[in-house]
Amino acid sequence: MPAPSPVREPRPQLWTIDDAAEHLKCNRETVRRLISDGNLRAYRYGPRMVRIDPRDLDRMRRPIGARPAALD
Repeated sequence: MPAPSPVREPRPQLWTIDDAAEHLKCNRETVRRLISDGNLRAYRYGPRMVRIDPRDLDRMRRPIGARPAALD
């Protein structure tokens, strides 16, 4: 009997800068600035395509007055 294949977690849906801006209810330039400042992790695919893991948006969220958390 063959061994069962390993269970793979589904890949997260990656968002565009516009998707992230819509989710945050802000301008796309604000999202670009968050990425540029190192406050939001983003992934580049080729020379122009940038994608954001929505879980990174959740990790960025913190209560007012809390210290910023370091990215992994």
